[in-house]
Order: sequence, then C-alpha cells, then structure tokens
Amino acid sequence: MNILKFFTVLRMEKPNLNNNEWAQYDNKVLFYPEEIIIRKLDNYLRSYADNPDEKVLTKLVVYNQ
Repeated sequence: MNILKFFTVLRMEKPNLNNNEWAQYDNKVLFYPEEIIIRKLDNYLRSYADNPDEKVLTKLVVYNQ
C-alpha cells in the first residue's frame, strides 16, 4: 500500500502522517510510540528526501497528552 494514502494536509500546513492508520493497515496493530520506533519511522521517512540530513524534515506531534 502506498504510504501517501495516510498523509493529510490540515489548515494549509505541512503534510501529516497518521501513524495509527498506517500501522493498522500494514501490521494490523496500533502504532507503538516507543522512542526506537519513532526514530525508525523518522529514518524511513527521511530516506525519501533529497537531503535526508536536513534538520527540520520531520516533526513529532503528540496529540494525546
């Protein structure tokens, strides 16, 4: 499945990836927000960038605190 299906753009901001929907679709489980998993996801997303070492490519947003 193409990951782009799980991206949304809200209020004219940068695209947001819905980790839970993506994890449920691919793995049939909810996204587990452990630091090592978040780093692996960040590295995966950065692998598609022209300059993966750029500092502000990704931003973790925690909605349920």
